[in-house]
Amino acid sequence: MFRVPAVSALCAVLLALNATGAPVPRESMRPPVPLAGSVWEGDGVDGPTVYEFHETGRMSTTYPRQRSENIGTWQQDGTRIYWETCDHYCEFEGTLSGTAITGRAWNKPGGKWTLTFKRKSSQPAK
Repeated sequence: MFRVPAVSALCAVLLALNATGAPVPRESMRPPVPLAGSVWEGDGVDGPTVYEFHETGRMSTTYPRQRSENIGTWQQDGTRIYWETCDHYCEFEGTLSGTAITGRAWNKPGGKWTLTFKRKSSQPAK
């Protein structure tokens, strides 16, 4: 009768578990950061922009020399982000990953952009 030493059996189990794939990064296991009440900054259609996502589902933006209060609306579905400004004149669809949002924006005249912005703070400017 053939007997497998306990250490060899344990090694075989550990190797089999490891063969199922790479571990999932901790960032991927965390729930998405809620946008409500947060401030983000980065790329914008008209230059560097600050985005404020109000808890009401409205958003405000600030870019060089112009601040627009409640200029549009936003929605979040897990890591998927959508916003529109000026009655859908400009729209954005993107993905939240950790403290960054990246996606594509477009406007009615046909402009298209890739935007990336990062979390600045959890509280909108007063």
